[in-house]
Amino acid sequence: MSATAAPSPVIVVTGSPVIWGAEISLLAIAELLHDDVPLRLMCANPQLAERWRAARLGPVAQVTPRAGRLSRAIGFLKPMLRGIPSRSTLLVFDFYLLPLVALLWPLLKLKRVRVVVDLHDSARRNPRRLPYFQLLRLADAVVCISDYLAAQVPPGPRVHVVHRPVGGPVPVAAAAPTAPAAETAGEEQPGILHVGLVGQITPDKGVADVIDWFLDAPENTVLHLRGAAPDDDGGFAARAIARATATLGPRFIHDGLVARDAAMAGLDVLVVANPDEPFGRTVIEAQLAGVIPLVPDAGGARELVDPAESGLHYRAGDGASFIAQLGALCADRELRARLRATAPTSAARLSDPRRIGRQYASALEGEAA
Repeated sequence: MSATAAPSPVIVVTGSPVIWGAEISLLAIAELLHDDVPLRLMCANPQLAERWRAARLGPVAQVTPRAGRLSRAIGFLKPMLRGIPSRSTLLVFDFYLLPLVALLWPLLKLKRVRVVVDLHDSARRNPRRLPYFQLLRLADAVVCISDYLAAQVPPGPRVHVVHRPVGGPVPVAAAAPTAPAAETAGEEQPGILHVGLVGQITPDKGVADVIDWFLDAPENTVLHLRGAAPDDDGGFAARAIARATATLGPRFIHDGLVARDAAMAGLDVLVVANPDEPFGRTVIEAQLAGVIPLVPDAGGARELVDPAESGLHYRAGDGASFIAQLGALCADRELRARLRATAPTSAARLSDPRRIGRQYASALEGEAA
C-alpha cells in the first residue's frame, strides 16, 4: 500500500442470493485486505452480511433481497446512489449488476470513483452472458481468477489475474455424508478408489457426463457426488442421482451436502468435468488434502494442474480419455503416491495468501498488472 496517502475506501457490491464458492472467496479476500484497505459491503444476502460482520471486515449495507436479476439490480439503485463516496473504489463482485453500473457510470465518473470488476464467470458456453461481458469495457480494471477468463475480457480495462485463496469461513447448513467413506483424504481403502464430484450439482458442471462415463470405469472405483443443487434446477439433480443409482448401483454414493472442511474426506481422486470452469477452487483444496485432481485440458482448472507433480488432464468432453486417465491412476499406486506427495507444495504456491493479498490490493489501487 502507498506510504504517502491513506487508501481510498473500497465498496464491495454483490447481489448474489446464495453463498457458493465465489462468496466464500470474497470473505477470504476481504480477510487478506481489511487490515490495510477500508472495506464496506453492500449485499442482499443476510448470511453473507452476517459472516462479514462476524469477521469484523467493515460496515455492511444490506439491501432487501429481490427475486430475479433485474429486480435485484433495481434494488441496489438507491443504496449505490447514496452509499458510494467520492474518490472511492467500487468493487463489483456480481457482474450481473453491471447494467446498473452502466446506468450510474456518469455519476461515478463525476465522483471520481474507480470501478473494478471481480470476474469469476465465463461466457464461452453461456452466450446470455455476452452482453454483460461487453459492459466490462466501462471498468477501470478487471480482476480475473484465471488466464482463461482474462482472455475473454474485451479491450479497454486493465486486466489482472489473481488466483483465489482457499481460506475463509466454512459454510453452514452442512450435513454429514449419507454413506461411509475412508476417514481422511488420501488414505486408500484396500482395492477401492474413491472418486468425487464436489460442488454445485448442475448441468454445466458435467455431472451427467461423468455418471455416463463411469459405466466404463474400473470395477474397483466408487463415484461420490457431494454438493447441492440450486433451488431452480428444474429437477436436474434428482434425475442425475436417480440415473447414477440405477446404473452404477453400489459403485455410486450420494453424500449430499457436506461441511467444507470434510469435502475431500475419504476421496482418492477429485474429478472436474466442466471444460468451461473459470478456476476450480476445489482443485486447490483437493491438492492440499492429498487428493489427486483429474481435470479437463480446457478451462481454468487446467491451469492449476501440472501432470508432472499435481494431477492429471484428460481431453475435454472425451469419455474415453477420462476413463484412460482414471484407469492409469487405478493401475499405478506409485503414480498416486507421487502425486499425493508433490501436489500440496504446488497448491500452496498457487494459493499463497500473502501474494494473493498483494496482487489484489495492487489491482484495487490501479498499479501495473
